[in-house]
Amino acid sequence: MTPAQAGLYFNKVQCFCFEEQHLEANEEIDMPVFFFLDPDLLNDPKMAEVDIITLSYTFFDAREQDKIYPETLA
Repeated sequence: MTPAQAGLYFNKVQCFCFEEQHLEANEEIDMPVFFFLDPDLLNDPKMAEVDIITLSYTFFDAREQDKIYPETLA
């Protein structure tokens, strides 16, 4: 999340990231994130210059063998 100070006010209610996802090649699915911003952010002087908050995720290839034998990763 950027800017980092916004994290104090960002509250995830529901997220695809709460559970492991399994996708097949070329599969398309919706991955919703439900959240709210605490209105107290309006009273925080550190947030006065913040007009945009960005939430991003990075997806990694998680192979079953990587979970079982992490010492084999190079």
